[in-house]
Amino acid sequence: MECIYEDPLPEPPYPLTKGEKWKYESNYTLIMEGKEHKGNIVGEEEVEGFENVLAGDDNWYFCARVKYTSVEHLVIDGRNMAMMTTGRYWISSDVGTVKQETTADYYVNGIFTMREKRTLLLMSIRKG
Repeated sequence: MECIYEDPLPEPPYPLTKGEKWKYESNYTLIMEGKEHKGNIVGEEEVEGFENVLAGDDNWYFCARVKYTSVEHLVIDGRNMAMMTTGRYWISSDVGTVKQETTADYYVNGIFTMREKRTLLLMSIRKG
């Protein structure tokens, strides 16, 4: 699977400050099993604050806590797919994303089909 964005999704606008917000939108092509599917993503992010986060490598990292929402629309085999995602990620200037928590709601032709909750946690880094 490969996803090619027409406009690259933006990096957070460093240096981050509490209350800072940014928005983005991009069309994309999702390639699955050799087939191309056209989609669109619209997102909004906001720095909620800063805190220390314990990662899976037993180290603490000073992070910005960023709240985000995104809405994606995609057509696959004639079905209108939509994914609405809300969540937070904790990002450190030292190592990048330390933690991420998301909830994604999936819709097919306007009918809710599934909710997926996910937590990702940094387990190790290799500096070099």
